[in-house]
Amino acid sequence: MGRGTPYLSIVAVTRNDDHGGDSLGRLQVFVNGIAEQSHLYGLTSELILVEWNPPQDRPRLAEAVQWPNEQGCCDVRIIEVPGRVHQRFKYAQALPLFQMAGKIVGIRRAKGTYVLCTNIDILFSEQLIRFLASGRLREGRYYRVNRHDVLAQLEVLKKHEDRSAYCREHTIRICSRNAV
Repeated sequence: MGRGTPYLSIVAVTRNDDHGGDSLGRLQVFVNGIAEQSHLYGLTSELILVEWNPPQDRPRLAEAVQWPNEQGCCDVRIIEVPGRVHQRFKYAQALPLFQMAGKIVGIRRAKGTYVLCTNIDILFSEQLIRFLASGRLREGRYYRVNRHDVLAQLEVLKKHEDRSAYCREHTIRICSRNAV
């Protein structure tokens, strides 16, 4: 990494197989959001995408995703876990992707002072990114935030401000510590 140690490593696991429906579209929105927000708020970060058991008949993520021209404060690394490693896992024939094992792979290779594990269909609020960029995280702490589920129309929204406004206006459920 050319910028030194990132403050935050963001780890997500995926593969180019359309799991969950339009996985590449969701990944593109996720990547764009992380890169743009890191730049806007000065969050020195790295995005670690663990490409688990990539299908042989599909392009790898490095070729399938349109990487932002200006990643600003966010470096991106793709770590591939090949099919031969996947096959060592119990139930490998039934499940093509092991999210938690992939996140462990990413965590172990993270260079950041702090690590945030997430999924590719998550967007972060401005408040959260501002907090992360403020440098106020403390060792030995576990942080959590409420998740706001929104209607999935974000792929057509290119600008960060538009995505944020859409999310605020189209919340369908809030998952908090005490209620879903």
